[in-house]
Amino acid sequence: MCVNMGLSNLCDDQHLQYWLKELFQDEDIPPFDETPAVMELLKQIMSANKAAEKDANVIVKAEKNMKNCYDKKTKDLQLLTDFIQLSAETNDRVEKLASLAEKMKLKEPSLTNFLLGMVEAENREMLKKEKDLVSNHHTLVLGKKIGEVMKINEKLKRDLKRLEGTVKIQENLHSEKVDQIAHCAKKTEEFKAKIIAREKILHGVNYADSFRHSTLVEKAEAIKKKEEEVKERKSKVEAYEGISSSYTSALQDINLKQKELLELEEEIQKLLEN
Repeated sequence: MCVNMGLSNLCDDQHLQYWLKELFQDEDIPPFDETPAVMELLKQIMSANKAAEKDANVIVKAEKNMKNCYDKKTKDLQLLTDFIQLSAETNDRVEKLASLAEKMKLKEPSLTNFLLGMVEAENREMLKKEKDLVSNHHTLVLGKKIGEVMKINEKLKRDLKRLEGTVKIQENLHSEKVDQIAHCAKKTEEFKAKIIAREKILHGVNYADSFRHSTLVEKAEAIKKKEEEVKERKSKVEAYEGISSSYTSALQDINLKQKELLELEEEIQKLLEN
């Protein structure tokens, strides 16, 4: 009922009727009869129009989204081309492809495919640059390592030279020590030969037993002991001489001690003579 009233109002609208007359002025339009069949047909037409309008809106929105997506990709690719420095060969190839795309009047998605191909070429160029950069870095690190090894080798050469000098000095000292040891050994052999020669001379001489070394040592010890006894008796005589006694007893003691001294001197003389 509401739909019928809406259609009736549209049909009664003077502006709409005037617009329809101008639109179909050259057409032979039959008179419009508001019958149930006509109204049902109009209802179906309006429903179909609404569905078509809805589909059209969806299509327009999808086209808009696609356009925005392609625009974004184009901007991103443009940024990449702005920041990526291509080689002369790659840049020339891209310019030729761009000129070809312009002549071919490529549209989406052909333009996107073209741009993707260009990005792939740029990626290959970037990969090559990255490999070159890594290779250069490895070469630089290897050069530094070689320089460090060369410095270490130079230091080792200097240390080896100093060590060779030290070894040479030690060898000279060792040679001197060996010469000194040989000289000492030679002198020792000479002394041994002299001792053996003198022992032979001594064994060849018939000397008395009283001249043996042990006998002479015993005599020397006996003489030393007698000398000590003489000193002791002299000290006693001196002590006796200091004692106050009668003149007679003192003379007797002195004579006695002098006699003892004479006896000791005789014994010493005998020892010396033997």
